[in-house]
Amino acid sequence: MAIDTRTPLAAFPDKYIQIARKTAPNSEQLTLINQYNTFIKNQDYLSASNLLANNPSLASCRFSTEDYNIIIDEIKATEIYFKEKVEPKIEEQLQQNIDEVKDIIREGNAITNNIGSAADGYIGSDLSTFSSSYIFRQMRKTFGVVLSTNWQSATLYSNASTDNTGIPENIVEIKMDKAFYYQEIAIDPIHGVSCFDSPIISPNIGVTPSANNTVARWKQIQKDFGCISRVYTMMNKLLFVCFEKKPSTEFTVLVKGR
Repeated sequence: MAIDTRTPLAAFPDKYIQIARKTAPNSEQLTLINQYNTFIKNQDYLSASNLLANNPSLASCRFSTEDYNIIIDEIKATEIYFKEKVEPKIEEQLQQNIDEVKDIIREGNAITNNIGSAADGYIGSDLSTFSSSYIFRQMRKTFGVVLSTNWQSATLYSNASTDNTGIPENIVEIKMDKAFYYQEIAIDPIHGVSCFDSPIISPNIGVTPSANNTVARWKQIQKDFGCISRVYTMMNKLLFVCFEKKPSTEFTVLVKGR
């Protein structure tokens, strides 16, 4: 690379800074340095120059004007390189990312606008056929999960090796020395549930009384929901665990947020 006339002493970006590390002077070198400083103070520049020429070891413990100028040029070269090379690349990549997101949303909206009755963006059963705007809305939407009466039981002992075949990995580490219950529910991928989520979960209790929605039923749902001790999130799955009693009826829980 050609030398930049703005920083003629800089080796960057082709090489690292070309100044050797300095060391502390020994007693002999310190005496010579004091002599050099005396020559400079008395404006005896010839004697000062000869002293340096006759004692090249002083370069390892003396910070010269040339060293200073090299460092200044190296700093300036780094700043120029970032401003003229790196910064435009960052801006270019950011703009490219923005354009890609706009294209995704534009394509999703274009498909959505052409599907007639599916105005909310739902285009089909395959996740790849959803519009991006529909996916974003669904990831923030409350959805219901039905818990059946089909609870699995397991016992994991704290002081013994047990066969954990078939038990979800999330609860293998629970050593209770007594049976507990769990139920694993698959979640539609459109809701975007993963192991990093911490959703809010509540029982689904209707507000309008009906033949299947009575005060007695509300109380039973509350009682069954109270049996749930812990909920684990996994990739497109929710794992409900009951440490004591298991629910006695089928009911729905609402899952909200991420």
